[in-house]
Amino acid sequence: MRRPERCDVSDLFRGSSSRLHEADLVITAEGSLDGQTPFGKVPAEIARRAKTAGVPVIALAGTIGKGIRLNFDCGIDAFASILIRPCSLEDAIS
Repeated sequence: MRRPERCDVSDLFRGSSSRLHEADLVITAEGSLDGQTPFGKVPAEIARRAKTAGVPVIALAGTIGKGIRLNFDCGIDAFASILIRPCSLEDAIS
């Protein structure tokens, strides 16, 4: 049996592909956005799908890492960290 891709699984629970055509904006999130995000992380796949529907995408993250600009190529229009300063994981969660 084929292991489902992460975005296939999220579609089962969220119906994101069918809802994109009704959206004005997509906001997605990940613990860390960086140069690896376009190569398999869920925010990049959501952004690709949103772009086919003509919907802008904002990505939020705990941290912003090296290579972040690669995310513009996969359809993320803007990104921001939700943290106001560097901190430990425990502090970020609380």
